[in-house]
Amino acid sequence: MRKILTTSAAVFLALGATAAQAHDPAAQRAEWLGERLELNDEQKAQVNEIYAEAQEQREALREQAREERKAAIEQRRARWQQTRSINEATRERLSAVLTEEQNAQLSDMREGMKERAIMRRGAERRGWSRGMDRGRGMERRREMARRMMRQRHKQEQSENPAADE
Repeated sequence: MRKILTTSAAVFLALGATAAQAHDPAAQRAEWLGERLELNDEQKAQVNEIYAEAQEQREALREQAREERKAAIEQRRARWQQTRSINEATRERLSAVLTEEQNAQLSDMREGMKERAIMRRGAERRGWSRGMDRGRGMERRREMARRMMRQRHKQEQSENPAADE
């Protein structure tokens, strides 16, 4: 009984070490290099240490990058809040200067701008850009219109063959 327990404990320890090594990229690299170059035990230990140190340095850089991204996000949020407060103060100052009729007109103008912005965002999501009249975008639209016209013409001809004569 004692022999079975000892054997099973040894197997579990070996499996645990293998599983831990499977999740340790530095150990995997060191093992791979040790097999390929037929390293002795001392060399394997040194290679493993080198790879482990490099892994720690890379992880430190990743953590630094995460922190920098978090800081950048916070800075953008702070700028956004500042911009919003400036815009709100500007609106309040403008409304104090304008008459009620002018304020109503300005409010209507703002609503129109919001609607156009919503339409523009929707168009951009569908693959259209604001500058469709320039570059490849307009050319694609023209080509699509030409194809549609050709298809319509073919369809009309097939429906009314006497029109060609």
